[in-house]
Amino acid sequence: MKNFSNLLYKTTSPCLFPFLGLLIVFNSSSLFSGAPHLLKYYSYFLISVAFILIPFAVYLLLNSLSKKIDISNNDKKIYLLGTVVLTGFIAFWILQKLPNTLIIVQQFCLVTVVLGSILALISLYWKISVNMAAWGFICAICAIFDYKYLGNTRLLLTALILFSGVIASNILYLNKNNVLQIASGYFLGLFVVLILMG
Repeated sequence: MKNFSNLLYKTTSPCLFPFLGLLIVFNSSSLFSGAPHLLKYYSYFLISVAFILIPFAVYLLLNSLSKKIDISNNDKKIYLLGTVVLTGFIAFWILQKLPNTLIIVQQFCLVTVVLGSILALISLYWKISVNMAAWGFICAICAIFDYKYLGNTRLLLTALILFSGVIASNILYLNKNNVLQIASGYFLGLFVVLILMG
């Protein structure tokens, strides 16, 4: 049971959620689902590099360095959040320079930068759940695309909210965070997205 819980925890990495959010943007029958394929492909590519590939490379580097020097798990989390903030800002800057970019993808990068910055600052002093902030982020994206951009995401939103509860229970079971840290992370992710994009 514990092996499955650890696998579930690791495979729902927060770094995947900006890309998942982009999948919702382009596949939710919203106003953006008819965007040109080339525009979709370079948006997917840029978001993947900024929020998955580079942070994963930094994660591997930190794991390698932790065998030689003392790096706490919280320090690793802060370095990874810093990486996400930096790469997200670079992606936002690149998207502004490119012609015919969707403003919604730029907003994605900006929201991720703001959320990552807040989480990094809080993590300096308190152990907030970054995983649950990512689930709050994706649930808010779904909600916004249902009511603001005419996307058909209500069923997906219901499933995501239910699965957020499963993930929260799993985090509690693994003793990664307590109830307050989990709830704070979830609602922070939810409200940052709703305030900046709603």
